[in-house]
Amino acid sequence: MKKGKVIIAIISVLVFAALAVAAWLFLVNPNKNQATVITESQLKEAVEINDLSTAEFVYNGIAEVYKEKKKDKIDYRVKYNSTVKVGVDLSKISFDIDNENKTVKPILPRIEIQEISVKPDGMSFIPDDAKGDINKVRSVCEDDATKEAKNSKELFEIAKENLKNTVEALLKPLIENDGYTIIWE
Repeated sequence: MKKGKVIIAIISVLVFAALAVAAWLFLVNPNKNQATVITESQLKEAVEINDLSTAEFVYNGIAEVYKEKKKDKIDYRVKYNSTVKVGVDLSKISFDIDNENKTVKPILPRIEIQEISVKPDGMSFIPDDAKGDINKVRSVCEDDATKEAKNSKELFEIAKENLKNTVEALLKPLIENDGYTIIWE
C-alpha cells in the first residue's frame, strides 16, 4: 500500500506542476496582454538596401549624331544596343503605420534610372563609312536610351510591381507574427 501512495503522490505533484505551468501560460503570462507595436525604424532596418535594381530594359535603338557646326543637320546615325537598369534607394522609404488597425503602408521612393550600358562593340554606323569620337557617340547613344527608358510606362510599372514584391518579402516575416498587414495605395 505504501508503494501505491507514493505513485499517487508523484502523479499528484506532476498534475499540480502541469496545472501551474498551464495557469501561468494562459492567465499570468506577462507577454500575453502586451500590445506589440511596430516602429518605422524597425521596418527601415528590415529593408536596408541603398541601391535596389527593380527592372531592366534592353533597348536596340538608333541615335542621331549632329554636325558640329550645324546643330540641326544630322551627320550620321548609330545603331546600338543598350541595357537600362531602374530602381530605388530604399534608404528613402518611409512607412505609415497604424498600430490600432495593425496596418503598414509603405511609401515608396521614386523609381529612377540607375545605370545605362552601351557597348561600343554593338554599335554600327549609318552610313558604314561614318566616323566619330567613340566617347561622343557613346554619350549620344546613352542619351537616346535614357529618353526611351523615361518614356516607357511599362518599364516603370514593372519596376514598381517588383519593388512592391521585394518590400513585402522583406517585411512580412517581421510584421506577420504581430498580426500586421501591408496595404498599398
